[in-house]
Amino acid sequence: MPGVRALTVTPVPSSWRESSSKDLLYVVFFPAGEHESRCNVVPTDPYIEVGSDIKIVCHTCVNEKIYWTLQNREIDETLSNIINSSYTVLSLRNFTEHSATVVCHEKATGDIIGGTTIKTYSKPSKISCILDYDNQNASGVPELLTCNWEHQINPSKEIYYTVLSSSWLHPSQSEICNSQITTCTSKYKNISDKISMFGSFNVTVRANSSVFEAYSETQEFTFNQIWKIVRPKLDVTTRPGGVLVKWTQMYSSVECHCQVKYNKWLIDTTLYGEERGNITVKNLESCSTYTFSVRCALDKAPWSDWSLEKRVLTKLNMTDVKLRLWRNIAEPEKHGLRKVHAMWTVRKLMSLFINYTETLCGNSSYDVDVNQNAHRIILTVSHNDAVFSEDSVYVPAARESLPQVTDVQTTTLEGVIEISWKAPGQPVSGYMIDYTHNGNQFYWKESTNTNVTLTDLLDKTPYNITVTPLFDGKTGHGTQALQICSRVGGNVTIIDVQAYDKSAFVSWDVKSQEACSGVVVRYTVFYNTQKGPQLNVSVDRTKQFILLKDLTPDTQYHVYIQATALTGTTQSSEWLFMTKRFVNKPHESPFDIVYPEELEGMTTPSLPTGCKSNIVRDQTEEYTVPDVVPAPDLQNKDPRESEDMLHPSSPEESTALLLSERNQSSPYRSQSSKEAPAQRTSKQSKRAALEQEDKTTSATVYVTLEMFEQDNGQSTETVT
Repeated sequence: MPGVRALTVTPVPSSWRESSSKDLLYVVFFPAGEHESRCNVVPTDPYIEVGSDIKIVCHTCVNEKIYWTLQNREIDETLSNIINSSYTVLSLRNFTEHSATVVCHEKATGDIIGGTTIKTYSKPSKISCILDYDNQNASGVPELLTCNWEHQINPSKEIYYTVLSSSWLHPSQSEICNSQITTCTSKYKNISDKISMFGSFNVTVRANSSVFEAYSETQEFTFNQIWKIVRPKLDVTTRPGGVLVKWTQMYSSVECHCQVKYNKWLIDTTLYGEERGNITVKNLESCSTYTFSVRCALDKAPWSDWSLEKRVLTKLNMTDVKLRLWRNIAEPEKHGLRKVHAMWTVRKLMSLFINYTETLCGNSSYDVDVNQNAHRIILTVSHNDAVFSEDSVYVPAARESLPQVTDVQTTTLEGVIEISWKAPGQPVSGYMIDYTHNGNQFYWKESTNTNVTLTDLLDKTPYNITVTPLFDGKTGHGTQALQICSRVGGNVTIIDVQAYDKSAFVSWDVKSQEACSGVVVRYTVFYNTQKGPQLNVSVDRTKQFILLKDLTPDTQYHVYIQATALTGTTQSSEWLFMTKRFVNKPHESPFDIVYPEELEGMTTPSLPTGCKSNIVRDQTEEYTVPDVVPAPDLQNKDPRESEDMLHPSSPEESTALLLSERNQSSPYRSQSSKEAPAQRTSKQSKRAALEQEDKTTSATVYVTLEMFEQDNGQSTETVT
């Protein structure tokens, strides 16, 4: 080669000559006359397969010793081999760095002689392929071959992939498809032209870039092991006691595994030869909806897609049905007949209670008239003259001596009614509680305890409740509780809080015209500081104000009012107030303060005894406040010393100031023993007063069934 001469080197050591075939050997040429001054490291920025070996050559310009660094870390000198005074070879084995820089340095000065950057590439791996159908209703040989693989690549390089296939019928590799991502699908009308349907075939993936070419390891596949058959065709039929599931799939002449899915359950089954898919799913809930689907796969092959879903409603399985019958007995009418309201539920043994009003079981209640004698009502469920279930309930004679509960107590809070009672003297097996809000629609609940909680009630609605003991297949006499509301209607509203340093005067009002407003029997005032305990004090229904004593000066308090009626409780919103700073004025006498007795115009109206009350507090009227000499500072004076204002710790004290027996028209009474009537003057003030609307309501009378002597007459009535 003109102008160029080859570099003369000493013989290569035997260890180098016997290295792996993956090792790279470079012969370096330099222009004639210039090699003396040329310093370099070769090869320049090579790409190698990850995990392979590489040799790097450093040519020094002078006879100097060198050392190597990899990513700025010095390399063990045992990996370096000196060929002669000018050439040193670095051997790197199983190189796995994605990208690393190797530099050759002069030993004496540390100066850089040259360097190179080694980058690695990987070959595609973990190849998987599936034979599939473009149309799930198709038949015959699949027309799609989809292959996937993994490849760790440098994202800055553009990679082109080619899927190659070969078999004993087609020994030379042929291209199946091309892709720039790690998946590739080929579509052929006759895939057997590319791969073998009998025996096995091989698949290789080639990766090409501008700097490297890599081939995957060859993966062997068998046609049946990668054949994803078309989804089965499903048919579902309901039967008494179960569901019949049938399906069909192609190529049933080979072993096929299938899965039947319904709701969250799976059933595995295997079909052989010409066997068809056919199973009966049992132990399903009656009158319930189930969704079925099926998928299948050849042995060791991938699952097919799930079939189209089929939804079915199971039939009523009479062996799962259990009747529960109850009745409510009305008071005898004038002609001696008693109306019995029979009601029932149909319970499935595998599920919760359900109402069969819209199914085979007909209506869920029935009214029948009976006389004073004992009766047994029988309810049957039948179809085509076949009786599937039966239950009966006893109606005692009007004067029959039977157990009866006593002392029925009811309370209500936040829409829930709590009931308790005392058990009768005779042994009983349980209790039935029935309740109604309109006398037509009844609900009922069974309990073995002497208390029960009723929920899911209509809001602010009065309920009539009856408790009946059960024993020996019979029933005792029912005891009716006083009518109670699911929630008390009406609003309790705090209308004013006058705060002093150690006390506060709180007044409130109740307004309602709802059926469940009830007659208030007492008010309870709850109050507390932010960190202190909650205190409370109660007053009777005639008072709607109170003086809270022993408060802490200059402190914020929370207060709300709870009204308790026969129909339940209700409470006001919370009110915040701040007590005043304590000011000690020794020149003032506590006996100089004048407090109101029972304020004029705040007389208690007569309240109705039924479920309605109409209490309105919206009138203001003027009254005269007589002064006492000397006049106190009412804004800052603590009135807690008054003996006639209610103290929270003294429930026997009255919450209102009593009218003077001497002067019934005076709303005030002097607290001073040296009262000087001649020195009083008049002042005008306003306040709110109670006004009872000129309305009356009829009182509700509750009648409890009394016990009479037993009537020996017996009869039976059947309701179907």
